[in-house]
Amino acid sequence: MTAYVPDRRWSPRGSDRRRFKRTLAPHTAQVITDASLLDMEAGSPKDSEPLQFMATTVNLSPEGVSFVMPQVSVDERYCASASALRLQLELPTGNIQLEARVVHCRRVNEHAPDRGWQFGTQITDIEAQARATYLAYFGRNALD
Repeated sequence: MTAYVPDRRWSPRGSDRRRFKRTLAPHTAQVITDASLLDMEAGSPKDSEPLQFMATTVNLSPEGVSFVMPQVSVDERYCASASALRLQLELPTGNIQLEARVVHCRRVNEHAPDRGWQFGTQITDIEAQARATYLAYFGRNALD
């Protein structure tokens, strides 16, 4: 009998913290956040326009989204602050918008900082119709 070996690819601590099935899903996403992503000192003034970044999803679960934002320089304090952001996902079942909080992020490649950042997020708010669209996609494509 072979011992279970946790998947360490997405966990910075080397422990598998996944609670839900994932689907590997390279889809286009738009990340909408404030300037604190780039510089926590900048904060998020009420009158400033939100920043928009293009991203590609890595995997999806019923409760979260992992994505990569290429060629972006992120303030590392943003990763530790459980920051909120909005995501617009382009899925085959339809486009959806949701709100999420950052649970972890890391450089894609420590030796090549210009490769971008990978984020793991937890969904905090999603309208009922968008949730149905999201779960319909996930239900057809989940990994066992």
